[in-house]
Amino acid sequence: MRKQSIFKLKTSERTILVLEDDMALQNIISMRFQRSGFRVMTARSVKEALDLLLKFPSCDAFWVDHNLLGEESGLDFVIKVKKIDAWRKTPIYVVTNNDGDDKKKRYMHYLKLGIDNYLTKYDHELNDIVLMIKKDIQKTR
Repeated sequence: MRKQSIFKLKTSERTILVLEDDMALQNIISMRFQRSGFRVMTARSVKEALDLLLKFPSCDAFWVDHNLLGEESGLDFVIKVKKIDAWRKTPIYVVTNNDGDDKKKRYMHYLKLGIDNYLTKYDHELNDIVLMIKKDIQKTR
């Protein structure tokens, strides 16, 4: 089992769960968030993410990729967390490589579930996404 990025929480730190199936990309994303003052939890599947949230329920935002390891997708994760009171209002940022013909249909599904943003990875710089999420979370303080 790989190590999770769980650190002692400082009062100024915010926590983000990065749900990303690509391990190399997950590591890069995690480092960027950590450099921006975030505590980062990582998962590669819906089951792993939900198990992690049960152990460490304090989470200020979710970075969700659409394609994940296992049978379930990012859409399945969003459906599940929206049913749980503790995370129903937690900001969700779907960040994906998917830009096929079904992009608009998938986007509409996510939008109906109340996500905060849907971004394609190749259209946005990682630093810009991290900054956007950080600013959004600071507004809620």
